[in-house]
Amino acid sequence: MLQNLTNRNYHAAPFQHAAIPDPVSTLMPQLAKRHYAFFWGALIVGFAGLVGLTDVTVTIHTRRVEEVFIIAGSLFVPVLFVYYLDLRSLFVPPRFRTLLATFLLGAVVAAPLAVILESILPAGTGSPKPSFITGLIEEGCKATVLFWLMFRGHRYLRFEMDGIILGAAAGMGFAAVEDMLYGVSSFHQGLHSVVFTIWLRQLLGPFGHGVWTAIVGGAIWRAKGSGRVRVTGGVILAYLCAAGLHGLWDWAPLPGLLDLLWLAGVGVLGILILRAMIHQALDQEKETIAGTGLSISPAGPGSGL
Repeated sequence: MLQNLTNRNYHAAPFQHAAIPDPVSTLMPQLAKRHYAFFWGALIVGFAGLVGLTDVTVTIHTRRVEEVFIIAGSLFVPVLFVYYLDLRSLFVPPRFRTLLATFLLGAVVAAPLAVILESILPAGTGSPKPSFITGLIEEGCKATVLFWLMFRGHRYLRFEMDGIILGAAAGMGFAAVEDMLYGVSSFHQGLHSVVFTIWLRQLLGPFGHGVWTAIVGGAIWRAKGSGRVRVTGGVILAYLCAAGLHGLWDWAPLPGLLDLLWLAGVGVLGILILRAMIHQALDQEKETIAGTGLSISPAGPGSGL
């Protein structure tokens, strides 16, 4: 039967409203107070750690330390983003191993596959056609990871929120690899270029890959429910929406610093779409809680892939 709603698997707080004046609660409301504190603690500690690592990297200035900075810096926002969304699930969240596997699949399967396809097809950035081709390729590769996961028979992954969380994991695994590659490619321009690249990509990270693939993942799970995998019109629309946002991001047609305004606009639009989907997903879970006769079997600590 349903677990007691006060146990550790219940992650939402209906009393928390979107009007709370801070970016986290405003963009993603209804986080329980203690999880809200966990997230801010992780954010502050992680940010301070990255600042310290940056200082060590600039001071010591060795290749080994620079490599550690690129890897750790590229993982900071992707891991934190997935952790935060995982706190949003009302019911049993995906287990750690499932989240980790999805993150790694995004990194070691979707990212290399996208590189191969982009070397064959006329993909790129800076102009509309190649930018949108890039969006279609990369969002397609990340969605493939999610479809594969659904065939693994995780019976407890049945809600739209599960798809949103796992979509974010696949997207952020992809983003982490991409950030590392950008960091490595900046080596020839000097250490300051490496530091600038990693920090800029982490600041922009919450608005990119994780959001786009979370939109697709939510749509896939909404169509699937507790049944079989289905490619519906809603799934196709979500994919085109994510690819479109991705294409607009890569296009960035404004000159100079105005590019940041363009990216901010595209990023906020993606966040707003995801926010609406999260509200819908939470409503779905609340309706399930309010229903009677439904049996939910939470996964134990050892479950997952």
